[in-house]
Amino acid sequence: MNWKNFLSSGYIFSDNENELATRYKIINIVLLILSILLILILITYILIDNTKGVIVYSSALLLSVFSLFIIRQVGKNNYKISIYIINLGYFIILVLGHLHEPGEHPLVAWAIIQMFICFFILDIKLSMIISVWYVFTVVWLAIYTADNMIKYILKQLLPIGFVVIMLKILDKKIIEGMIKLDKTNKNLETTINERTMKIEEEKRKLYTQANYDFLTGLPNRHNFYRTIRNWIDNDKDRNLKFALFFIDIDRFKRVNDSFGHPSGDIVLKVVSARLNSISNDKSFLYRISGDEFILLLKYNDEKEIDIVSYKVQNIIKPAIVLKKHTLYISVSIGISLYPSDTVNYDDLIRYSDTSMFKSKKEGIGLCTRYSQGMARKIQQNVILETQLYNALDKHEFKVFYQAQVDISNNNNIVGLEALVRWISPELGMKYPNYFLPLSEMTGFIVLIDYYVLREGMKQIVEWKKNNFNVPRISFNISSRHLKEKIFIEKLKNLLHETSCRAEWIELEITESHVMEDLDEAIDILIALRKLGLTVAIDDFGTGYTSLAYLEKLPIDKLKIDKLFVTDIDKKKINQSIVKAIINIGKSMGLKIIAEGVETSKEKTYLLDIGCHVIQGYLYYKPMPAEEIIKELKRIKDDTF
Repeated sequence: MNWKNFLSSGYIFSDNENELATRYKIINIVLLILSILLILILITYILIDNTKGVIVYSSALLLSVFSLFIIRQVGKNNYKISIYIINLGYFIILVLGHLHEPGEHPLVAWAIIQMFICFFILDIKLSMIISVWYVFTVVWLAIYTADNMIKYILKQLLPIGFVVIMLKILDKKIIEGMIKLDKTNKNLETTINERTMKIEEEKRKLYTQANYDFLTGLPNRHNFYRTIRNWIDNDKDRNLKFALFFIDIDRFKRVNDSFGHPSGDIVLKVVSARLNSISNDKSFLYRISGDEFILLLKYNDEKEIDIVSYKVQNIIKPAIVLKKHTLYISVSIGISLYPSDTVNYDDLIRYSDTSMFKSKKEGIGLCTRYSQGMARKIQQNVILETQLYNALDKHEFKVFYQAQVDISNNNNIVGLEALVRWISPELGMKYPNYFLPLSEMTGFIVLIDYYVLREGMKQIVEWKKNNFNVPRISFNISSRHLKEKIFIEKLKNLLHETSCRAEWIELEITESHVMEDLDEAIDILIALRKLGLTVAIDDFGTGYTSLAYLEKLPIDKLKIDKLFVTDIDKKKINQSIVKAIINIGKSMGLKIIAEGVETSKEKTYLLDIGCHVIQGYLYYKPMPAEEIIKELKRIKDDTF
């Protein structure tokens, strides 16, 4: 038997029985010490040949050894019975020993030891029982053995009384300490519980914030990415089939701009609630950004995809009432399929996003499913975008100029339009229709516009220094500039940097771009004119400008689109449209210029109906600055 097993009396104690295990350890240690002490005393009595002492302490030693045995037999929860029996046995032995040798056996000392041991092992009750028992025993012994009964009783009971008082005080202190400890423990437990609840609440809040959209309550982008990764990672055999619907609210920016962001938030809540109403155990909705949602649909038959797509578009259609206003919302949808389109979640998202943009490009409220042709187009666009950035760094873009001619005044050049060309060492010369659509989509158009503006401004300054009569250069600018708050400041900086004067510059803005956000466009146009620049509306007639809006626009010139100029001498409808544009423009004091004039008949007809300034291949193709210089020199020489 090892030491640990000895102290626990051979019993096994659980974590909840620590106090009981401690009591058993104390009992065994006390009995062991007592046994050793009794052995020493017994040896002493044997050496002095005291037979009665040997008998008494032999009995006590046997009782100690027997006690070590008995507490291992009664069961671990019955240790109190063992203590009572052991104490009774010791007390009987001590009294009998005292009767035989009153002076040799200090009964009071052993009684005090028993009281202290019982107090610490059990409680004060047994100690008090021992003290009362001892009082009766002392009185009884005094009657039969003491010569001076009073003196004997006092001598025996005073130490016991002192110990009783000590134990009562100690017990009181222990009880008070236990009460305080219990109170402290309860307070501590309450505090811990409160803090635990707060921590759990904070955890829930953080989890909600990390995984759910604060406005709509829908799972957010982070939640979506985790879900789609788990689906794909756990689908080792590629048995799972699901569709990713990329859903974008059409023209949502107009809602925010026209009615304010609080109204926009209401629209988002309504749309999310409607979309969420069609979610079930096979479809899961997420809000991943401002007006973009993703619906994941597990399907068995692809017909289910068409059904859900139809549901999405139709559930959005009912009007949304915002105080005094009623809105009708539509959504554009792009769909990619797992695993038929790709097994990579990044590609799956990108494919659906691309499909959604294709839907938007073709109209509103449309749904487009991803195809392999789109993948090739995406790859080509990625390569082209990289090539464009490299081309800009290497100055491969070159500015060409197309002259604008006054056909009513000796075909004089009255202006130049700056047109960009990409001169690639590998691809050769590339015209704008090759790279501008992607540039517009990616935002690269902004860099191209500033590049052309800077080069054109430097060029006209050089021409002016050489006394070439170039009234102004016109530049096409993207609608993205109309959304740039620092656009005007950038123009000022370019004018200052190149020493160019504002009246030498004309900016052309496409009609459809102006109409995207009329109020914002008007503010920019006013600022441009205050700066001293001339403003023209390009491709006029192809957009949706009404006369009421046209009157509000702070512009100087209308450019009639080539679409109406080509074969105008043969097309009655085009003739009516162009005549109307000219009459409207002149009535508003605007200058008119026709683009794309390629035949003498077109020129003659335009001159006859009052359009005096034209631009087109009939007179000049777009030319690099070097050729324009030659032409300007020729005109200068002819003049003199």
